[in-house]
Amino acid sequence: NTKKPVTVKMRAGWDSEHINCAELAQQLEAAGASAIAVHGRTKAQMYSGRSSNLYIKAVKEAVKIPVIGNGDIQTVEDAFRMKQETGCDGLMIGRGLLGRPWFMQELKCAMEGTPFQEPSYMERLDQLKDYAKKLTVYEGEHTGIAMMRGMAAWYLTGMPDSARVKAGLSRITSLNELNIIVDTYKEKLQEQVS
Repeated sequence: NTKKPVTVKMRAGWDSEHINCAELAQQLEAAGASAIAVHGRTKAQMYSGRSSNLYIKAVKEAVKIPVIGNGDIQTVEDAFRMKQETGCDGLMIGRGLLGRPWFMQELKCAMEGTPFQEPSYMERLDQLKDYAKKLTVYEGEHTGIAMMRGMAAWYLTGMPDSARVKAGLSRITSLNELNIIVDTYKEKLQEQVS
């Protein structure tokens, strides 16, 4: 009932006994869907186990509309493997971006064959603060900060002496608190470099 493109995101099926993604994709295409994103896990799996590229490939082979592959894309190699194994037309990345918004740029550079420079610790922390600020504007400070409590630590993955910082960020109640914790950590990192 619309002239606007309609896309659908679905999983492989309800559980391993009920894999119906190819059939459902055909029904969606017949109903007028413009594209389909397929996550290679079942609903029952939630976040456990591995995403299967076989299900995404089955959907790609079953329909003519674009198919977007989703599931377990954490590295450039994962993205290339999914494209190669499924023939999908595009990629959807979820948890692989948590705390690493630069992963999209890394993937773009890899696909274009151009060099990619991973952000420095300071740039990562600036991105954390920028995201928190934007999230509080969009969601309101109370909700935005509640969301950041679960996401902020992802930005610090692999950074030195970050356990205490992560613990502090998991208890923040305001954007000001987040900024103080991150700025203090930045100062400590600067001292280590000096």
